[in-house]
Amino acid sequence: MAELPHDPAGLADAARYRIRAEDHVRFADIDMFGHCNNKSFAAFFEEARVVLSEKAGLPMDEGDLGRAMVRNTINYLAEMRLGDQVRIGVRVLRLGRSSITIGSAIFRGDECTATEEAVLVLFNRATKQPVEIPGDMRRNLETFL
Repeated sequence: MAELPHDPAGLADAARYRIRAEDHVRFADIDMFGHCNNKSFAAFFEEARVVLSEKAGLPMDEGDLGRAMVRNTINYLAEMRLGDQVRIGVRVLRLGRSSITIGSAIFRGDECTATEEAVLVLFNRATKQPVEIPGDMRRNLETFL
């Protein structure tokens, strides 16, 4: 398994994830070199964030409340190929006043193929200004810290 040179959040440790999504590498995910393209890694991570939202009871459409990804860092550790079965672990790393930092990792068997740290900011759709995480949403998210 490739190891991250610096992984203070333990993103590459499968045991640290209670929430997981499962998927597989499709033909559409493969590039001209025969391995999974970086855009597909990002799509796997996105699917895991949707699962986290569902498990935390957060509707995808909060009316006036929007979510924007303001930072996304992916570390690619190993290639994936057509047909590979993958598990994507996802968890909340930190909660700020208006931000949610989410950590994720893709695993093929016991091997971590990529990690991601994403920061989402909640904002008012009308004003486009950041807003504080509502109390009930914060409590739901805190259970996944």
